[in-house]
Amino acid sequence: MSVRSIYTRQLGTAVAKNAKSKGLIKYHIIPSSPSKWSVVPEGSVRAVRTFNSKDQAISFTKKLAALKHAKEIIVHGADGGILSEFQVS
Repeated sequence: MSVRSIYTRQLGTAVAKNAKSKGLIKYHIIPSSPSKWSVVPEGSVRAVRTFNSKDQAISFTKKLAALKHAKEIIVHGADGGILSEFQVS
């Protein structure tokens, strides 16, 4: 007995659209060593990229956030507290 596939391009598009996260995407900038800053998407443990300065990390993350339709960038201090937050439009 053969099984007939009902997969169509329309169905695939609908499934992909519904599978996208409905929540807000956030990026966190955290100090990863005394002189390095890492950009980490919320919900991930792996850094997207690491920089030598906080300013470089913020600049990169603003561009990345615009590209990925992120809503917020949060910069953390060495103690884990929030130093600043940026809303991305």
